[in-house]
Amino acid sequence: MENGIPLDIFRRIAVFSTNSRTLLDLWDVNEEARTEIRREVRSLSRTLPIRVDLRQFFNEGNPFTWEFFDADNKEHKKLLLERTREMARLLERLLEIGDRFQIENLNAAALGFQAEFDERYLPRVPFMLQKKLMHILKQFQTTSVSISPVFMRPSRVIRTFRDRFDQITTLDLGSMRPLAACHLRQLVFPQLVNLENFTWNHADIEMLNKIPNKENMKTMNLTCHVIGRPRWQDYKFLSKFKNLESFYLGFTVPHKPSRMTMDILLNLYQAIWDRKTGNLLESFPEIKEIGFWNAPEKIFQQLSKRIAPLETLNFGQLNQSLSQLCSFDSVLQAFFKFEELENAIAPPVIKNLNMNLHTMPAVGLDYYLPNLMNHVNRLPDLESVSLLFNCIFHAEMTSSWSMESNSEKSSRRRPTFDTKYTKFELHSEGLCGLTDLDRQLPPSLESCTISLNLPAESGKKVIDSVIKFISKMASSNDFPELREFHIQILGVKCFEKLVHAIGDHLGSFLHRVSIYAPPRSTEKGAAKRLMTRIAELFPRATEISLSTDFLKILISEKWRSSLNWPHKIQKMARKYEFNLEKCKISTGRLPRNLKFVPKGEEPRDLTQEQEEREIANLEETIVLDETNVNENGVEMLEDDDWIDDDDEECEGEDEMEDTAIVYESEEDELDDLERKLAKESDRRHNKWQKKKRVVIESDDEEEKENREEDHEDVVDWDKLSEHGEDDEEEENRPRNKLVDDEAEETDREEESEVDDEEEEEELENLEDSDDERLFINGPSRKRQIEQQALNTKRRRIVVSDEDSD
Repeated sequence: MENGIPLDIFRRIAVFSTNSRTLLDLWDVNEEARTEIRREVRSLSRTLPIRVDLRQFFNEGNPFTWEFFDADNKEHKKLLLERTREMARLLERLLEIGDRFQIENLNAAALGFQAEFDERYLPRVPFMLQKKLMHILKQFQTTSVSISPVFMRPSRVIRTFRDRFDQITTLDLGSMRPLAACHLRQLVFPQLVNLENFTWNHADIEMLNKIPNKENMKTMNLTCHVIGRPRWQDYKFLSKFKNLESFYLGFTVPHKPSRMTMDILLNLYQAIWDRKTGNLLESFPEIKEIGFWNAPEKIFQQLSKRIAPLETLNFGQLNQSLSQLCSFDSVLQAFFKFEELENAIAPPVIKNLNMNLHTMPAVGLDYYLPNLMNHVNRLPDLESVSLLFNCIFHAEMTSSWSMESNSEKSSRRRPTFDTKYTKFELHSEGLCGLTDLDRQLPPSLESCTISLNLPAESGKKVIDSVIKFISKMASSNDFPELREFHIQILGVKCFEKLVHAIGDHLGSFLHRVSIYAPPRSTEKGAAKRLMTRIAELFPRATEISLSTDFLKILISEKWRSSLNWPHKIQKMARKYEFNLEKCKISTGRLPRNLKFVPKGEEPRDLTQEQEEREIANLEETIVLDETNVNENGVEMLEDDDWIDDDDEECEGEDEMEDTAIVYESEEDELDDLERKLAKESDRRHNKWQKKKRVVIESDDEEEKENREEDHEDVVDWDKLSEHGEDDEEEENRPRNKLVDDEAEETDREEESEVDDEEEEEELENLEDSDDERLFINGPSRKRQIEQQALNTKRRRIVVSDEDSD
């Protein structure tokens, strides 16, 4: 290029910018630049289309503009529509360069919005914009189809790519249902002759059998939707996909399933993988990665008999709603089954173990996690371990990760490990501490990643265990190979505390470090001093990634929304004496898998005085509870006294209501809940009876006084003689059925009119009176007495013929 950069350098820049907006800027330079870019694009897409990550292409992967979508926020809806239109304009400009581009990650996250649960609950763009996207995407010669429901209806997705079904190699249907308008059975699946990678989270097992050339399939990710009476024989055709390298099979869980429904699904899943019913696992000799929705009981026995090693074993699968997690119980059961034959069978060869688990409400995590880690540490060929679990109900990890005694924990002698994995990842959704976690990690560890999504109110009490865990990881004798440490804590403001703890204990030998947490101070001066301190704490670091909340304090809003945000971060780092030739400064979030991003609660912003006041109030309530208990003659329970025996009844059940109990079975928990419900019902019934007795006594006294004052006006009909004057007149009166019925009807009409007039008077009084006093304290005492007297008069005056008979 004349009077400009050399041609070879320009070509390198163009190749480097294929996944960035910079390519469009280079395209607008001049006609000669366009010619060179076309030439480079043709050479790069000669065999396969150029892959363009839309999230990187649209906003350069800017984490400062990434936020969770709020369906009730009108500004979010407006921004989503504007960014979709901007994305459509960018894709049109990209078509000017060429059509040999493969668009990937076409979802809401590419526009900076993360769905809180699933993208199905996000609003869809208008009809005309959908038609425009259909026209644009139809022109790209892509072999991968994966479109979010935010941008297009499922039937329009099918119509967009119907001209080249035979060219598609990767198809992701997401959670799309097998709608009749899509013609999946008759039109789509029979034409997928070159399909290699297939994902469907609402799969129909009968339609999958229509896929041709099953031997070409390399990757299958299926979550089947079970309808009717399922049989394990219906899944035998999966053995025809003989050349699978990656396979996941799961079931969708219905909304609020019953115990019988879940038993049917679990038994069906176990039967599919049972060796006696066909041994589906042996049908995949080329398998390298396999995942299970529920762990088969004999999975480790089956894997131990394989000759070829398994690269990755997945229990459960990640999605934003965490609806595809595996059960802790099933994984432990599989380990226990293998432990029975541990001496007779060699351990399976597994390199990467990923466990995405959920707990049951019956047993706490202090039972699950130590047992699970003990079995994991017996697998000798592991290279990495990833553990994600969702804390629900009573499942909170605030005790020890180790089952050792106190003397063993306090000694310097560490437990022996059969495993030698080098990478460990942990993510917890809920209250989870890290007490004694270091005693479950092998000395061969090189990289450690911790991510905790803590509750905002009670999450502070586990921060001390995190700090102690960091200090123990600094032992050069226990972890001599540790070079990477990444941590993320949401819900609690502890960024400064983490920086000092990691820097003081691990900073001298870490090469890569990530610290993500909300900062406690938002002052710019304090942030500058801390940034200077970070440069001193990590002298050997080659990459430092810091929290976006912290960097927002140092970077202006203009640069945060700019596409050149990485350049601004590097420019800012130079001011604080970072050696950018050796160290890279970045930002982001953990886990780095885009399929799941923890949202985190807003941390409580309390001052020190407010915290001290809350602690004082808590101590006062504790003292009052103790005095009340002592006055009532009930002894306080010790730490070990909450355990119930079947033959004995524990005293002091009131004090046990707030105790975190670990149940051995679901029936025990139900019995305990029924007992508490019955007890609460009795307490409220007794309280109601006391109030009723007091009201009745006061009403009786007032009624007696009113009777003495108005005895001349009120007639006591009960004391009249049976042969009184009124009775004689009633007997001598000629009886006529019609007349009597009319009299009864008129009496009822008069009663209804009186009631209506009284209701109208009460409504008028409500409007004129103080609403707050009336609804809180009720009507005045005088009005209650007048109303009661009126009701008694009306009850006594009404006399029917049936009573006289």
